[in-house]
Amino acid sequence: MNEKRIPVKVVKVVWPCEACGKGEMEYVKGNSHLTITPFREHKCNVCGHTDDARNKIYPRIEYERVDESPAFQKPPKKLYLSIFTDRYNDVYVRVFDTPEKAISYAKKLAKDYAMRPEDIQETMCCGRWLYNCVFSPEGYSVRVEESELVNE
Repeated sequence: MNEKRIPVKVVKVVWPCEACGKGEMEYVKGNSHLTITPFREHKCNVCGHTDDARNKIYPRIEYERVDESPAFQKPPKKLYLSIFTDRYNDVYVRVFDTPEKAISYAKKLAKDYAMRPEDIQETMCCGRWLYNCVFSPEGYSVRVEESELVNE
């Protein structure tokens, strides 16, 4: 058996009261007129006006299919993580919305925590890493990674 997941949104369908214009018609359980097409009695929840709906019950929940075409899909939001690791391998993460802010913060951390300026060793970046730096003989480091926020 094959299954397919289809994105839908849930909508509530209401019948506004035509008498007062303020309330909504609600189905009165058990009050249906059985004909070829059943008429279902509804009553306004504000003024009490009654009316029949042909083969419908209000309020009700319906599902509407969500368009899956790429034109309507939001692109994933990119996040930039500044990841600081100390000599005990404790990790501290700070999130930024631009790579410039994340790299600037990482460089400031390296400058502030390095014992001497010559301890700062920026290394080549690869993959999702935008910046990588070790800034102490004990192993303190900071790197910036690009990530995507999924299911926003």
